[in-house]
Amino acid sequence: MKDIIYALVELQEIDNEVYKYVLQKEQLANTLNEMKDLVTRMEQSVEEKQAKLVDVERWYSEQQDTLKEYNDRMGRIKASLNAVTKTKDYLIRQKELENLRRHKQSKEDEIEKVKDTINDFRDAIERDLLRIEELRQDTEKEGGATWEQVHQLEETIAEISKSRDSILPRVPRNILGRYERIRDRRDGLAIVEARDGNCYGCFVSLRPQQYNQCLRFETLESCPICNRFLYAREQTVEEADHDGPAPAETA
Repeated sequence: MKDIIYALVELQEIDNEVYKYVLQKEQLANTLNEMKDLVTRMEQSVEEKQAKLVDVERWYSEQQDTLKEYNDRMGRIKASLNAVTKTKDYLIRQKELENLRRHKQSKEDEIEKVKDTINDFRDAIERDLLRIEELRQDTEKEGGATWEQVHQLEETIAEISKSRDSILPRVPRNILGRYERIRDRRDGLAIVEARDGNCYGCFVSLRPQQYNQCLRFETLESCPICNRFLYAREQTVEEADHDGPAPAETA
């Protein structure tokens, strides 16, 4: 049983090493994906701004047509004043002319503000497009280096996994199945040290009898709380032998 226990310990050490490199690979890929997502979001933002700009420019064009209509109407009224003989009709046309002037002035002020908005929109879109191009180039450059690193990590993982494959025959299939299930449920940690009467996975105090079993290597013990396999290091066993028999379970 001792050989099986230490085979599980070696297996855990290899899995920890593999996990470390897998985590690095995922972090690199996530960083690259975040950069790509940023480019995509900025492109969508620019598209929205461009759509709004089209709407504003359309409105601006329509208001220019409205101004032209005001000018045409004012021109016709002015031309008709010379032909008016009655004072009442003259005053009516003058009043209409004044109203048109006020509406025209208000419309011109409104159009001027919109013109400034259009220019600001165009400047913002131009800046965004330049920034997007810079980010795209950075992403392509970073992507090449990142995927090279990812490839190197994959090679390292594959090399380490060869050592794992050499250990698997030393572990019975049913125990290996339990090991994998525990590792999936316990954040990748399936076997932990039992030391000083405690489980070093969840730090619960073990029963003295179970701790003695761990020191003897005669059975494969599991923590009653976290269900992880337990093992004792040789140094721990030597210390226990030096100090005398391990404490027996009391009634």
